Amino acid sequence: MAIILSKGFNIRLRLRSKVMGTYIIIILLLALLLNIFMVETIKHRVLQIRYNDMIASARLFSADVSNYIDNNDYLSLLTKEYGEKHNLRMIVFDRNQVVLADSLQDDEILGRQLDYEEVEEALRGRSRAMAHYISLYDDWVIYASSPVHTPHGIQGAVLVSAYANDLFQLVYDIRLQIFYITLILLFVVSIVSYFFSTTITKPIIEIAEAAKRVSKGALGEQVKIRKRDEIGRLADTFNDMSSKLKSNDEKRRRFFHNASHELKTPLTSAILLTDSIVYDLENGKTPPYEFMLDVKEQLYRLQDLVAELSVIAKLDDDSLKEEKRVTLDMHDVVNKVLVTFKPIINQKNLDLRININQNEDYYIKGNLNQIMRALTNIIENAVKYTEPGGKIVISLDKIEQDIVIKIKDTGIGIPREDIDNVFERFYRVDEARSRDKGGSGLGLSMAKEIIEKHNGQITLDSKLGEGTLVQITLFSSTDKL
Repeated sequence: MAIILSKGFNIRLRLRSKVMGTYIIIILLLALLLNIFMVETIKHRVLQIRYNDMIASARLFSADVSNYIDNNDYLSLLTKEYGEKHNLRMIVFDRNQVVLADSLQDDEILGRQLDYEEVEEALRGRSRAMAHYISLYDDWVIYASSPVHTPHGIQGAVLVSAYANDLFQLVYDIRLQIFYITLILLFVVSIVSYFFSTTITKPIIEIAEAAKRVSKGALGEQVKIRKRDEIGRLADTFNDMSSKLKSNDEKRRRFFHNASHELKTPLTSAILLTDSIVYDLENGKTPPYEFMLDVKEQLYRLQDLVAELSVIAKLDDDSLKEEKRVTLDMHDVVNKVLVTFKPIINQKNLDLRININQNEDYYIKGNLNQIMRALTNIIENAVKYTEPGGKIVISLDKIEQDIVIKIKDTGIGIPREDIDNVFERFYRVDEARSRDKGGSGLGLSMAKEIIEKHNGQITLDSKLGEGTLVQITLFSSTDKL
């Protein structure tokens, strides 16, 4: 029977295998390091102790031999006694490396010249000890040598030897114990790492699967991971991202819906008026002049709306940030914007007051067209929604490193429950009244985004029936025009 594994299971298996594999590799590396460094250190120290003991025995024996180097009979007896007493094999050599005496009294080597590195070193006046593996006996043997000093100089050397299997067996046992400990550790670490890797991989798999669902359109997908570590922060970041994606998608949908609705209104009006004009012309009648003016008004409204949508699109893709920024005098900018509104201000008999300290500088770094658009949208609302005979006060202040612009009017005001929404795109406090006054619901949202693109802040406070206060805060520039 074929077994089909899900992708989530495969991912979980791969992650878990990687985590477990990492821990196992670490344990194996530690075991290898223990074997290399600790065992070798123990081996070196144990051998060095044995070397020192055997060199000491060789020196003690050579001191006695030096008195009988020329007396072969007594030398043989002395060598045999030393060997039996110390459980060592003792061999005495002359200056030509010929064997003079052997504690085992081996006739095969007595009187023969034998080559030993240790003996050569001793004849040069240096004691030496080394371990050798004798394949014939499948055993380790330690040789230690010492020169035989006489009043006539070095007259020979003694070679002391002993089996060292016990030492190497000890080293082997230690290695074996480390091996067993490693196996136990591997078993324990495998079990612990399995459960530990599960705690790591499970939330990661949840995030990966949630991300896949988001990629397929399930915006707003959330993962329920409550941890105070990197994975927890990753989960929080994912949840924030998913929420923002959903929010942005909802804003996008609302934007297209509202934009199409706003575009449809003047188009429909223009089409109906045009149909009426065409009907009159087809029937030999002269269309009312007011129809012509209404068509023109709707087309201008449509043109303004398209221009506003174009700015909104630039705000969304940050292309406005790339536009050139220069040093601007906000006093001059405010005056330029007010020039546009002077006719309607005079027509409505509005009391316009400008409070500016002429001794202060009001310089910022910004894009002239963008800043003028933001101020135009705000002042336009103040003029539009302030009844004839009302008052508008515009003030400029410099507070530490900030330029603060306030636009206050005595207009119709905004209900308290609508204040938090006025900066949203296409939001209108009163749909019918806003349309009558030509508002699209984009002015304040554009102003807010432009100011924020300039690293500034904009706030609004209002009271229904009393008026509105809009405050803009921008970082001042030390550069001057």
